Amino acid sequence: MRLGWVRDFTLPERPGGSQVCEDLLRREAPRGVELVECPPGSVQTEVDAYIALRCQRYSVEEINQIVSKPCFHWAMDYWEWSNFEQRDIIFTKATKVVFGSPLHKEVFVNRWGIGEDAGLLIYPMDVKHWLSVREKSNGDRSGAMWYGEIHPYKGLDIVLEWAIRNKVVLDVYGVGLSPAVHQSPYINIKGQCTDEEQVLALASHEIFPHFPRAPEGFCYSLMEAWLSGLKVIYSGRIGLDSWEKPWEELAQDCYNAPKKFWELAEQVL
Repeated sequence: MRLGWVRDFTLPERPGGSQVCEDLLRREAPRGVELVECPPGSVQTEVDAYIALRCQRYSVEEINQIVSKPCFHWAMDYWEWSNFEQRDIIFTKATKVVFGSPLHKEVFVNRWGIGEDAGLLIYPMDVKHWLSVREKSNGDRSGAMWYGEIHPYKGLDIVLEWAIRNKVVLDVYGVGLSPAVHQSPYINIKGQCTDEEQVLALASHEIFPHFPRAPEGFCYSLMEAWLSGLKVIYSGRIGLDSWEKPWEELAQDCYNAPKKFWELAEQVL
């Protein structure tokens, strides 16, 4: 089977949770499935069906092509900034849509009035990798760290205030963030980190605070930090909690998610 592989960015193009998921799912494609790259501006038509992950950079014409054949769409965010016509088309015409948590689906449906019939599938995660980070720690952990996309909804300013008020040294890493000097002695703006630097940071810090301003559809960084052995401190509505399971069970579900994804894809495409 030839499957058109639809996604806004690859992991090398843009680090982030959606791209990590895309990479993990791609690796687990079953034998007999040929993934045909369909980046924005180059949607191939000679395919049997499409798998569409985050796809907000595609034109109306391209989205109409994608849903003209069997299409499995995994909604990975709230699609709230632009290209609303494309959003409506894929959510009303795709063969199957899934969300990454009950909270993600609830918020999306309430905001846009579409997606009521969508299913649920927890996000994939390289659980063994993050557990190995915990094992690498020499037990000499100290201070707090935060990393993620620099976005107002992520509440980084609240995290900075928390660190200053509680006199906790906080190292800040972020996608697209440049190193900078902060006026508080408790805040170290480290900038964007490599994979190796991220592992080292997760193995050496003690606390991971996260206080988002908006509902988090899942929260990849929280689960990564928790698996890596950090104490996670958070507030707000988090998609992880909406599964209403112990995080140990969620981790196992995340580990099994790529296999379940392809089982579901084979049923609907």
